[in-house]
Amino acid sequence: MTASEPALHLEVHGPVDTAVQVGRLVLRLPAPFPDHPPSRAARGTELAALWRAASEAEPPPGVVLTGPSGSGKSTLALQWAHQAHGLFPGGLRHADLCAAPAPAPTDPPEGPRSLLILDNVPDDFDVVAHLPAAESCFTLITTRVPRPSLIVDGFRALAVTPPPPPSAPLLTLLHDLPHLADPAGLPSDALTPLLRAAQAEAEDTRDLRTHAAVSLRLARLDAEADRPASALHSYAQALHSYAHLGDTSSYALALREATHLHSSLPKDPNRPSPPEGTARRPAQDSGTM
Repeated sequence: MTASEPALHLEVHGPVDTAVQVGRLVLRLPAPFPDHPPSRAARGTELAALWRAASEAEPPPGVVLTGPSGSGKSTLALQWAHQAHGLFPGGLRHADLCAAPAPAPTDPPEGPRSLLILDNVPDDFDVVAHLPAAESCFTLITTRVPRPSLIVDGFRALAVTPPPPPSAPLLTLLHDLPHLADPAGLPSDALTPLLRAAQAEAEDTRDLRTHAAVSLRLARLDAEADRPASALHSYAQALHSYAHLGDTSSYALALREATHLHSSLPKDPNRPSPPEGTARRPAQDSGTM
């Protein structure tokens, strides 16, 4: 637009998730997507299953999350949606079918790939009749009862069990996902969010050994991806935990790697300094973080 052309200022007011036509222009007002509540459950296995399903060369139309009330189905669906939003340039949509009054499920238009969550589907709800017509839409369905008809139509089934107690360590993430060592196991952008979730959980539960191991793994991933500032930060976190654990060999290894990374980079006055190993020597106790 040049300076001589008039500017067009358009304000559209109306209910969310509706289409508004202005002349030949059709505008859709998307419904706000909810935040996911914080989770203290180790959901590495379930998150990995969702990443794999959505990232296949010919992905299924969606995944059905089943489990008893309170098992964390909705939290898992929203947590993964916020992690994987980059897979869905067409946007994220959510319909809570147990809300009062229940909203009509949205039907995303054909176009860029999008995500639709049909949440809290009642037992007697005809979910098949409300599936989106657009093949570019990936659908997550949370329900208490299995849906065999959806499985016949190509949906994947994922059982969600009640979460462990909040104080449970997050070592299950590392044990349940041995394929994460293989880059072909998950998309490259899936591993880092999972590990950062594990790192935060380990810090909350004061699980020093898991925190140290995950921080070191994150540091190495960041170094390989040419993110030196993030890598040095993760090295510093690993050193902090190894120091409290009194693990001198792991502490020395992490310090050598961090120092080597810093020395291999071109001189930059704005670059973070390497973690200071001499100021935080491993203690011989297992104090808290």
